[in-house]
Amino acid sequence: MQSGDIHGVFVEQFSDLASDKEAFHAMLQDVFGDNHDAQAGEAIRQQALAGDFNWMPDIKFVDAAVLERGKVLMTQQTMRF
Repeated sequence: MQSGDIHGVFVEQFSDLASDKEAFHAMLQDVFGDNHDAQAGEAIRQQALAGDFNWMPDIKFVDAAVLERGKVLMTQQTMRF
């Protein structure tokens, strides 16, 4: 699977989840617990409903040697697998 494919699948699945406000916020509760920012989550949900995924980091595949011991490297701008 290529990074573009992953992005497309994520956008589709996240958009489906975002269309159900209760399910979306229940997912945030499950993942982040009581300390999550519901207002920030709602802002992201609204962006997703509008088709705006600019908040999502880029996804790039790199050779395992680049990551050394880790399987995923995440920065604020890019996720590397």
